[in-house]
Amino acid sequence: MDQPIRNDAGKATRYLNSRIMAVAMDPKPNKLEANVILKFRNLRVDERKKTCVFWRGFNKSSEGFSGRGCHVVASQSNSEETVCSCNHLTHFAVLLDYNGSSEQLTEEDETLLEIITYVGLSLSIMGIILTVILYSFLTDVHQPLSQIRLSLSVALGAGQFIFLVGINATKNKASCITAAAFMQYFLMASFCWMLVEGFYLYLFVVKVYNITEKMHMYHVMSWGLPIVMVGISLCIAAGKDGIESFASDKYCWLSYTNNLVWIFAAFMAFVEVLNILILVRVIKEMTTLVQPMGEDNHIKQIRLGFKTCAVMIPLMGITWLFGLLSPWHKAFAYIFTIFNSTQGFLIFFFHCVRNSQIRERLKRRMNAIFPSSEVGNSARKNSRVNASYAGKIQAVEMQSFDA
Repeated sequence: MDQPIRNDAGKATRYLNSRIMAVAMDPKPNKLEANVILKFRNLRVDERKKTCVFWRGFNKSSEGFSGRGCHVVASQSNSEETVCSCNHLTHFAVLLDYNGSSEQLTEEDETLLEIITYVGLSLSIMGIILTVILYSFLTDVHQPLSQIRLSLSVALGAGQFIFLVGINATKNKASCITAAAFMQYFLMASFCWMLVEGFYLYLFVVKVYNITEKMHMYHVMSWGLPIVMVGISLCIAAGKDGIESFASDKYCWLSYTNNLVWIFAAFMAFVEVLNILILVRVIKEMTTLVQPMGEDNHIKQIRLGFKTCAVMIPLMGITWLFGLLSPWHKAFAYIFTIFNSTQGFLIFFFHCVRNSQIRERLKRRMNAIFPSSEVGNSARKNSRVNASYAGKIQAVEMQSFDA
């Protein structure tokens, strides 16, 4: 049964890794009330990616097989058995990729990524809590920048907390769907605020324009648009396979079987591509402030560009794009997991710990509570900013990097 399956170019990309199973009902129902669960014994013990498929005919596909309406129940599958869930009846089988296992995630990789995720999210949530506290008490919350950072931190922190406590709550379907819906909402809201952060950066640095008068519009957009997106996702799930299909069987997250996850992925990709274009434009504008008059100034331009990226990437969430690349190679899965699970901690580090203004205000608060002889010296020591590009670099908090 080790039969190669060839694509349009005639290249063997997958092979049968199970016997073909025929499933029928008499009388034939118009629609199944629930998915049919099929358990296959794998003909070859292998950790590579497996796909549940059904025979569709060569007139419909060059391989003859299609995976539409079927998916692997990963929580019940292993290297010896594959469990499939399908929403129709026909001839079923399991296909195994020929791709090298070095590109696919093994069980060890999944375990390690899970550990990284939980450790990173714990650090991230702690960082977000501290960021909210510091920005609430040490900055003017009526200013646009403080509102953007606080809103982003709240949305991101809520999404990460729900992920941490609810991603594996698959035993109760109602709780699982609720967790998935709230997770989608808060993560989409955080992407909206990442985009607002990008707009703020562009307008302040490139256009030298203040957005104070338009903050109410950004609040309505960033908190309201995700509600619409979640509502659309729930309606699509209810209309196709029932509300239960909103969340996947393995995790309390958007289902892959009815392509709901691509609503989230497309929204995320749109926001992050815009933010990349904004960041490139801002770096170009900032580096022009350092006139190239010799090798040292070129080095300053390069350093300034790297510093700007380091400061702004956590706020603009650009590393989320690695999630789209993770199916291509597991290295992208590691990069995506490490940077995105620690996003809240990176925001805290770059925009609180490394922010000289917040450090100075915190010292003044501490000196007010615990008076010392260093009160007068503290303000003078921490208020310095490089004069050559102070005005616009301050907009992206480059003063956080003390020379």
